[in-house]
Amino acid sequence: MRRYRARRRKLSVPAREGRAALAAATEFLKSRLANGPASASEVQEQARAMISPITLRRAKQGLGVVADKAGFAGGWTWRLPGGKGG
Repeated sequence: MRRYRARRRKLSVPAREGRAALAAATEFLKSRLANGPASASEVQEQARAMISPITLRRAKQGLGVVADKAGFAGGWTWRLPGGKGG
């Protein structure tokens, strides 16, 4: 039992850090997409310095961000569900 508790304590610190990173990524996406659709590649590039791609993807899924293709030759855009441009 004692070994289990020690292992659980060790795992709880990264779990808290993961939740904090996810919360930061969620806030980043909310603020970045608040004024309407944005280029997916630009959002990913801006996030790269502070947010891992996996955490950004989890935040995107958690918010229900909608990805739209801007025409045949155009790039992808991200927007908040029910937001401007949707």
